[in-house]
Formats: sequence, structure tokens, C-alpha cells
Amino acid sequence: MQRGLTPAFWLTVVLTLIGWLPGAVFALALLLAPERIPLR
Repeated sequence: MQRGLTPAFWLTVVLTLIGWLPGAVFALALLLAPERIPLR
């Protein structure tokens, strides 16, 4: 947990509550290319 509870974390939670696929896709994007998503 290097980043803590950032807006990216909360966005992932909201997307997962909407449906597991959007949350999973966003979480994978954060893991694979964190420098491309400017949420801090």
C-alpha cells in the first residue's frame, strides 16, 4: 500500500459497486500503467 486511500482508490470502489467489470478494468489499469492515470 504505497499510495494509501487516494481518489483512485475511491473511484475503483465506486466503479466496483456499479459493476465488477468497470472496477476491475480500472484497477488493472492502475496496476499496469499508474503513471498514465493522474489521480493522486
